[in-house]
Amino acid sequence: MEGLKFQCRDTFDAGRSHFDHPASSRFEEMDAIVFFDDVLVPWERVFLYNDVALCNQWGERTNRNAHTGHQVVTKNVIKCEFVLGLASLMVDILGSGELPQTQQLIAEVIENLEITRALLAASEAQASTDEWGIFCPDYRPLLVARKQMIQMYPRMTEILHLLGSSSLMALPAEADLNGPLADEIERYLDTDTATAEERIRLFRLAWDVSCSAFGGRQTLYERYFGGDSARNAALLYQIYDRTPARQLSMGLVSLDEVALDLGGIQHDRRFYLLTTSWDVGAERLTIGFPGGTTLEGHPDLDRPVWTIVWGRRVRGRALMGEWMAALSDFCEQPVALIMSDLPCQVFDEFPVSVLSRASVERLSSRWGCPRTNAWPPIVSAPRSF
Repeated sequence: MEGLKFQCRDTFDAGRSHFDHPASSRFEEMDAIVFFDDVLVPWERVFLYNDVALCNQWGERTNRNAHTGHQVVTKNVIKCEFVLGLASLMVDILGSGELPQTQQLIAEVIENLEITRALLAASEAQASTDEWGIFCPDYRPLLVARKQMIQMYPRMTEILHLLGSSSLMALPAEADLNGPLADEIERYLDTDTATAEERIRLFRLAWDVSCSAFGGRQTLYERYFGGDSARNAALLYQIYDRTPARQLSMGLVSLDEVALDLGGIQHDRRFYLLTTSWDVGAERLTIGFPGGTTLEGHPDLDRPVWTIVWGRRVRGRALMGEWMAALSDFCEQPVALIMSDLPCQVFDEFPVSVLSRASVERLSSRWGCPRTNAWPPIVSAPRSF
Protein backbone atom coordinates (compact mmCIF):
# COMPACT_ATOMS: atom_id res chain seq x y z
CA MET A 1 0.00 0.00 0.00
CA GLU A 2 1.46 3.34 -1.03
CA GLY A 3 2.58 5.52 1.87
CA LEU A 4 2.67 2.64 4.40
CA LYS A 5 6.13 2.15 5.91
CA PHE A 6 7.57 -0.07 8.64
CA GLN A 7 10.53 0.62 10.93
CA CYS A 8 11.61 -2.74 12.42
CA ARG A 9 13.88 -3.38 15.38
CA ASP A 10 16.95 -5.62 15.22
CA THR A 11 16.04 -9.27 14.98
CA PHE A 12 16.76 -11.54 17.94
CA ASP A 13 17.13 -14.55 15.65
CA ALA A 14 20.88 -14.59 15.10
CA GLY A 15 20.69 -17.41 12.54
CA ARG A 16 22.07 -19.88 15.05
CA SER A 17 20.92 -23.46 15.59
CA HIS A 18 17.99 -24.61 17.72
CA PHE A 19 20.61 -25.99 20.11
CA ASP A 20 22.30 -22.63 20.70
CA HIS A 21 19.16 -20.46 20.68
CA PRO A 22 16.27 -22.88 21.24
CA ALA A 23 13.63 -20.19 21.88
CA SER A 24 14.64 -17.23 19.71
CA SER A 25 15.40 -19.40 16.67
CA ARG A 26 11.83 -20.74 16.78
CA PHE A 27 9.60 -18.05 18.26
CA GLU A 28 11.04 -14.67 17.29
CA GLU A 29 8.25 -12.25 16.28
CA MET A 30 9.12 -8.86 14.86
CA ASP A 31 8.12 -5.53 16.43
CA ALA A 32 7.83 -2.42 14.27
CA ILE A 33 6.67 1.17 14.13
CA VAL A 34 4.14 1.70 11.32
CA PHE A 35 4.12 5.05 9.47
CA PHE A 36 0.95 6.09 7.64
CA ASP A 37 2.13 8.82 5.26
CA ASP A 38 -0.85 10.02 3.20
CA VAL A 39 -2.35 6.52 3.01
CA LEU A 40 -5.69 6.13 1.24
CA VAL A 41 -8.15 3.89 3.12
CA PRO A 42 -11.20 3.10 0.96
CA TRP A 43 -14.53 3.85 2.63
CA GLU A 44 -15.63 0.24 2.27
CA ARG A 45 -12.77 -0.65 4.62
CA VAL A 46 -13.85 1.88 7.31
CA PHE A 47 -15.86 0.30 10.13
CA LEU A 48 -16.05 3.20 12.61
CA TYR A 49 -15.74 6.93 12.00
CA ASN A 50 -16.36 10.15 13.92
CA ASP A 51 -17.89 8.50 17.00
CA VAL A 52 -15.49 9.11 19.88
CA ALA A 53 -17.67 7.48 22.53
CA LEU A 54 -18.15 4.27 20.55
CA CYS A 55 -14.48 4.20 19.61
CA ASN A 56 -13.52 4.38 23.29
CA GLN A 57 -16.04 1.77 24.39
CA TRP A 58 -16.28 -0.72 21.54
CA GLY A 59 -14.04 -3.27 23.25
CA GLU A 60 -16.20 -3.33 26.37
CA ARG A 61 -19.59 -3.00 24.69
CA THR A 62 -18.97 -5.83 22.24
CA ASN A 63 -17.32 -8.04 24.92
CA ARG A 64 -14.20 -8.13 22.78
CA ASN A 65 -12.11 -7.50 25.92
CA ALA A 66 -13.57 -10.58 27.59
CA HIS A 67 -12.88 -12.85 24.62
CA THR A 68 -9.33 -11.62 23.99
CA GLY A 69 -8.72 -11.67 27.75
CA HIS A 70 -9.68 -15.35 27.81
CA GLN A 71 -7.13 -16.06 25.08
CA VAL A 72 -4.46 -14.06 26.93
CA VAL A 73 -5.02 -15.85 30.25
CA THR A 74 -5.00 -19.23 28.46
CA LYS A 75 -1.59 -18.24 27.10
CA ASN A 76 -0.52 -17.22 30.62
CA VAL A 77 -1.44 -20.64 32.00
CA ILE A 78 0.77 -22.30 29.36
CA LYS A 79 3.65 -19.91 30.10
CA CYS A 80 3.44 -20.71 33.82
CA GLU A 81 3.40 -24.43 33.04
CA PHE A 82 6.42 -24.01 30.77
CA VAL A 83 8.45 -22.10 33.37
CA LEU A 84 7.51 -24.64 36.05
CA GLY A 85 8.66 -27.50 33.82
CA LEU A 86 11.88 -25.73 32.87
CA ALA A 87 12.67 -24.81 36.48
CA SER A 88 11.98 -28.39 37.64
CA LEU A 89 14.31 -29.86 35.00
CA MET A 90 17.05 -27.43 36.04
CA VAL A 91 16.69 -28.52 39.66
CA ASP A 92 16.72 -32.19 38.65
CA ILE A 93 19.96 -31.80 36.70
CA LEU A 94 21.69 -29.77 39.42
CA GLY A 95 20.45 -32.05 42.22
CA SER A 96 19.32 -29.08 44.31
CA GLY A 97 15.75 -30.19 44.93
CA GLU A 98 16.24 -30.92 48.64
CA LEU A 99 17.40 -27.40 49.45
CA PRO A 100 14.69 -25.38 51.28
CA GLN A 101 15.38 -22.25 49.23
CA THR A 102 14.95 -24.24 46.02
CA GLN A 103 11.64 -25.67 47.18
CA GLN A 104 10.43 -22.18 48.08
CA LEU A 105 11.24 -20.86 44.60
CA ILE A 106 9.57 -23.80 42.85
CA ALA A 107 6.52 -23.44 45.10
CA GLU A 108 6.22 -19.80 44.03
CA VAL A 109 5.99 -20.83 40.39
CA ILE A 110 3.40 -23.47 41.30
CA GLU A 111 1.35 -20.79 43.06
CA ASN A 112 1.49 -18.60 39.96
CA LEU A 113 0.26 -21.48 37.81
CA GLU A 114 -2.60 -22.48 40.09
CA ILE A 115 -3.77 -18.89 40.66
CA THR A 116 -3.83 -18.22 36.92
CA ARG A 117 -5.54 -21.53 36.20
CA ALA A 118 -8.18 -20.88 38.88
CA LEU A 119 -8.93 -17.40 37.52
CA LEU A 120 -9.34 -18.82 34.02
CA ALA A 121 -11.70 -21.49 35.35
CA ALA A 122 -13.68 -18.85 37.28
CA SER A 123 -14.17 -16.80 34.11
CA GLU A 124 -15.58 -19.86 32.37
CA ALA A 125 -17.75 -20.99 35.29
CA GLN A 126 -19.26 -17.50 35.56
CA ALA A 127 -19.76 -17.04 31.82
CA SER A 128 -23.08 -15.73 30.52
CA THR A 129 -24.88 -15.00 27.25
CA ASP A 130 -24.74 -11.40 26.06
CA GLU A 131 -27.49 -9.41 24.33
CA TRP A 132 -26.51 -10.89 20.94
CA GLY A 133 -26.67 -14.49 22.16
CA ILE A 134 -22.89 -14.91 22.36
CA PHE A 135 -21.54 -16.89 25.32
CA CYS A 136 -18.95 -14.65 27.03
CA PRO A 137 -16.50 -15.43 29.83
CA ASP A 138 -16.61 -13.28 32.97
CA TYR A 139 -14.18 -10.42 32.39
CA ARG A 140 -13.44 -9.71 36.06
CA PRO A 141 -11.25 -12.74 36.91
CA LEU A 142 -9.56 -12.40 33.53
CA LEU A 143 -8.56 -8.83 34.32
CA VAL A 144 -7.22 -9.94 37.71
CA ALA A 145 -5.19 -12.68 36.01
CA ARG A 146 -3.83 -10.27 33.42
CA LYS A 147 -2.75 -7.80 36.09
CA GLN A 148 -1.15 -10.55 38.17
CA MET A 149 0.92 -11.75 35.19
CA ILE A 150 2.57 -8.32 35.00
CA GLN A 151 4.23 -9.13 38.35
CA MET A 152 4.42 -12.89 37.92
CA TYR A 153 6.41 -13.21 34.72
CA PRO A 154 9.38 -10.94 35.59
CA ARG A 155 9.56 -12.74 38.93
CA MET A 156 9.55 -16.16 37.24
CA THR A 157 12.46 -15.18 34.99
CA GLU A 158 14.26 -14.02 38.13
CA ILE A 159 13.56 -17.42 39.71
CA LEU A 160 15.25 -19.07 36.71
CA HIS A 161 18.29 -16.86 37.40
CA LEU A 162 18.33 -17.86 41.06
CA LEU A 163 17.93 -21.57 40.32
CA GLY A 164 20.48 -21.63 37.50
CA SER A 165 23.02 -19.33 39.12
CA SER A 166 26.48 -19.75 37.58
CA SER A 167 25.27 -22.64 35.41
CA LEU A 168 23.73 -19.99 33.15
CA MET A 169 27.10 -18.33 32.59
CA ALA A 170 29.72 -19.21 29.93
CA LEU A 171 27.64 -21.97 28.38
CA PRO A 172 29.41 -23.86 25.57
CA ALA A 173 27.85 -23.68 22.12
CA GLU A 174 26.85 -26.62 19.95
CA ALA A 175 30.12 -26.35 17.97
CA ASP A 176 32.15 -26.61 21.19
CA LEU A 177 30.89 -30.13 21.78
CA ASN A 178 32.99 -31.22 18.80
CA GLY A 179 35.77 -28.68 19.28
CA PRO A 180 39.23 -28.88 20.87
CA LEU A 181 37.76 -28.79 24.42
CA ALA A 182 35.14 -31.47 23.81
CA ASP A 183 36.73 -33.95 26.22
CA GLU A 184 37.00 -31.39 29.02
CA ILE A 185 33.39 -30.27 28.51
CA GLU A 186 32.16 -33.86 28.67
CA ARG A 187 34.23 -34.60 31.77
CA TYR A 188 33.54 -31.49 33.90
CA LEU A 189 30.06 -30.34 32.92
CA ASP A 190 28.13 -33.56 33.44
CA THR A 191 26.14 -34.21 36.63
CA ASP A 192 24.85 -37.28 38.45
CA THR A 193 21.63 -37.15 36.42
CA ALA A 194 22.65 -35.74 33.01
CA THR A 195 25.43 -35.78 30.47
CA ALA A 196 27.26 -32.58 29.65
CA GLU A 197 25.33 -32.22 26.39
CA GLU A 198 21.97 -32.68 28.12
CA ARG A 199 22.89 -30.11 30.74
CA ILE A 200 24.11 -27.58 28.18
CA ARG A 201 21.06 -28.06 25.97
CA LEU A 202 18.65 -27.43 28.86
CA PHE A 203 20.53 -24.46 30.30
CA ARG A 204 20.84 -22.80 26.92
CA LEU A 205 17.05 -22.90 26.81
CA ALA A 206 16.86 -21.38 30.30
CA TRP A 207 19.37 -18.71 29.25
CA ASP A 208 17.44 -17.92 26.07
CA VAL A 209 14.20 -17.55 28.05
CA SER A 210 15.54 -15.47 30.93
CA CYS A 211 18.86 -13.84 29.95
CA SER A 212 19.05 -13.26 26.19
CA ALA A 213 17.71 -10.31 24.19
CA PHE A 214 14.79 -12.53 23.21
CA GLY A 215 14.08 -13.28 26.87
CA GLY A 216 14.28 -9.59 27.80
CA ARG A 217 11.79 -8.73 25.09
CA GLN A 218 9.39 -11.40 26.43
CA THR A 219 9.56 -9.89 29.91
CA LEU A 220 9.00 -6.39 28.55
CA TYR A 221 6.04 -7.68 26.53
CA GLU A 222 4.36 -9.19 29.59
CA ARG A 223 4.84 -5.94 31.51
CA TYR A 224 3.21 -3.65 28.96
CA PHE A 225 1.32 -5.32 26.10
CA GLY A 226 -2.05 -4.99 27.87
CA GLY A 227 -1.31 -1.77 29.71
CA ASP A 228 0.94 -1.33 32.72
CA SER A 229 0.09 -2.48 36.24
CA ALA A 230 -1.31 0.88 37.37
CA ARG A 231 -3.63 1.15 34.36
CA ASN A 232 -4.97 -2.36 34.91
CA ALA A 233 -5.48 -1.62 38.61
CA ALA A 234 -7.48 1.51 37.74
CA LEU A 235 -9.61 -0.43 35.26
CA LEU A 236 -10.28 -3.17 37.82
CA TYR A 237 -11.25 -0.53 40.39
CA GLN A 238 -13.71 1.05 37.95
CA ILE A 239 -15.49 -2.07 36.68
CA TYR A 240 -15.64 -4.20 39.81
CA ASP A 241 -18.96 -4.03 41.65
CA ARG A 242 -18.05 -3.84 45.33
CA THR A 243 -21.66 -3.40 46.46
CA PRO A 244 -22.09 -6.96 47.85
CA ALA A 245 -18.89 -6.58 49.87
CA ARG A 246 -20.09 -3.26 51.24
CA GLN A 247 -23.43 -4.79 52.19
CA LEU A 248 -21.67 -7.59 54.04
CA SER A 249 -19.59 -5.12 56.01
CA MET A 250 -22.54 -2.83 56.66
CA GLY A 251 -24.13 -5.63 58.67
CA LEU A 252 -21.64 -4.83 61.44
CA VAL A 253 -22.14 -1.09 61.25
CA SER A 254 -24.62 0.78 63.44
CA LEU A 255 -27.79 1.79 61.64
CA ASP A 256 -27.38 5.45 62.66
CA GLU A 257 -24.28 5.71 60.49
CA VAL A 258 -23.61 5.56 56.78
CA ALA A 259 -20.38 4.96 54.89
CA LEU A 260 -19.16 7.79 52.72
CA ASP A 261 -16.63 7.33 49.96
CA LEU A 262 -15.57 9.45 47.02
CA GLY A 263 -18.97 8.86 45.43
CA GLY A 264 -21.00 9.75 48.55
CA ILE A 265 -23.59 7.37 50.05
CA GLN A 266 -23.86 4.00 48.37
CA HIS A 267 -27.01 3.57 46.25
CA ASP A 268 -28.03 7.22 46.73
CA ARG A 269 -29.67 8.30 43.45
CA ARG A 270 -29.10 4.90 41.90
CA PHE A 271 -32.29 5.53 39.94
CA TYR A 272 -33.02 8.93 38.58
CA LEU A 273 -36.75 9.46 37.97
CA LEU A 274 -39.72 9.93 40.36
CA THR A 275 -39.79 8.70 43.96
CA THR A 276 -38.59 5.13 44.26
CA SER A 277 -37.53 2.65 46.91
CA TRP A 278 -34.65 0.24 46.15
CA ASP A 279 -34.22 -2.82 48.36
CA VAL A 280 -30.54 -3.56 47.78
CA GLY A 281 -30.47 -6.98 49.39
CA ALA A 282 -33.59 -8.31 47.66
CA GLU A 283 -32.93 -6.35 44.47
CA ARG A 284 -36.57 -5.22 44.41
CA LEU A 285 -37.68 -1.80 43.25
CA THR A 286 -40.83 0.03 44.38
CA ILE A 287 -42.17 3.10 42.57
CA GLY A 288 -44.91 5.16 44.22
CA PHE A 289 -47.22 7.29 42.06
CA PRO A 290 -49.46 10.13 43.31
CA GLY A 291 -52.76 8.69 44.43
CA GLY A 292 -51.22 5.67 46.14
CA THR A 293 -50.57 3.44 43.12
CA THR A 294 -47.35 1.46 43.40
CA LEU A 295 -45.33 -0.69 41.06
CA GLU A 296 -43.09 -3.26 42.70
CA GLY A 297 -40.88 -6.11 41.56
CA HIS A 298 -37.48 -7.22 40.30
CA PRO A 299 -36.53 -4.94 37.40
CA ASP A 300 -35.72 -6.44 34.01
CA LEU A 301 -32.88 -4.46 32.45
CA ASP A 302 -32.35 -3.61 28.80
CA ARG A 303 -28.94 -3.38 27.15
CA PRO A 304 -26.48 -0.65 28.31
CA VAL A 305 -27.02 3.01 27.49
CA TRP A 306 -24.77 6.00 28.12
CA THR A 307 -26.02 9.25 29.66
CA ILE A 308 -24.29 12.57 30.31
CA VAL A 309 -24.99 13.44 33.98
CA TRP A 310 -23.51 16.72 35.21
CA GLY A 311 -20.80 16.49 32.57
CA ARG A 312 -19.94 12.86 33.35
CA ARG A 313 -20.57 9.85 31.12
CA VAL A 314 -22.60 7.33 33.15
CA ARG A 315 -23.41 3.84 31.92
CA GLY A 316 -26.71 2.32 32.96
CA ARG A 317 -29.53 0.05 31.81
CA ALA A 318 -33.14 1.01 31.09
CA LEU A 319 -35.89 -0.87 32.91
CA MET A 320 -38.06 -2.83 30.49
CA GLY A 321 -41.69 -3.87 30.31
CA GLU A 322 -44.35 -2.48 32.64
CA TRP A 323 -41.91 -0.08 34.29
CA MET A 324 -41.38 1.95 31.14
CA ALA A 325 -45.06 1.79 30.16
CA ALA A 326 -46.31 2.98 33.57
CA LEU A 327 -43.82 5.84 33.75
CA SER A 328 -44.52 6.94 30.17
CA ASP A 329 -48.27 6.96 30.86
CA PHE A 330 -47.78 9.04 34.00
CA CYS A 331 -45.47 11.55 32.28
CA GLU A 332 -47.65 11.60 29.14
CA GLN A 333 -44.55 11.15 27.01
CA PRO A 334 -42.05 8.38 26.35
CA VAL A 335 -39.55 8.19 29.23
CA ALA A 336 -37.10 5.60 30.54
CA LEU A 337 -36.03 4.81 34.08
CA ILE A 338 -32.28 4.16 34.09
CA MET A 339 -30.39 2.16 36.69
CA SER A 340 -26.73 3.09 36.77
CA ASP A 341 -24.36 0.12 36.50
CA LEU A 342 -22.38 1.33 39.51
CA PRO A 343 -23.55 3.17 42.63
CA CYS A 344 -22.59 6.80 43.29
CA GLN A 345 -22.53 7.86 39.64
CA VAL A 346 -25.44 10.32 39.44
CA PHE A 347 -24.72 12.97 42.09
CA ASP A 348 -24.52 16.58 40.91
CA GLU A 349 -21.46 18.70 41.71
CA PHE A 350 -20.38 16.95 44.91
CA PRO A 351 -21.37 13.58 46.39
CA VAL A 352 -22.08 14.82 49.92
CA SER A 353 -22.35 18.04 51.94
CA VAL A 354 -20.65 18.16 55.34
CA LEU A 355 -22.06 20.39 58.10
CA SER A 356 -19.86 20.95 61.13
CA ARG A 357 -20.98 21.08 64.77
CA ALA A 358 -19.82 24.72 65.02
CA SER A 359 -21.98 25.69 62.06
CA VAL A 360 -25.05 24.10 63.64
CA GLU A 361 -24.42 25.85 66.96
CA ARG A 362 -23.96 29.20 65.21
CA LEU A 363 -27.22 28.82 63.31
CA SER A 364 -29.02 27.72 66.47
CA SER A 365 -27.80 30.80 68.35
CA ARG A 366 -28.55 33.23 65.53
CA TRP A 367 -32.08 32.04 64.82
CA GLY A 368 -33.04 31.13 68.38
CA CYS A 369 -33.74 27.51 67.52
CA PRO A 370 -32.65 24.82 70.00
CA ARG A 371 -30.15 22.34 68.65
CA THR A 372 -30.90 18.64 68.95
CA ASN A 373 -28.78 16.77 71.48
CA ALA A 374 -28.21 13.94 69.02
CA TRP A 375 -24.67 14.06 67.66
CA PRO A 376 -23.52 13.05 65.19
CA PRO A 377 -26.76 13.78 63.32
CA ILE A 378 -28.49 10.77 61.85
CA VAL A 379 -28.03 10.74 58.10
CA SER A 380 -31.18 9.81 56.26
CA ALA A 381 -31.34 6.51 54.44
CA PRO A 382 -30.06 6.52 50.88
CA ARG A 383 -32.46 8.37 48.60
CA SER A 384 -33.41 7.27 45.13
CA PHE A 385 -35.15 9.53 42.68
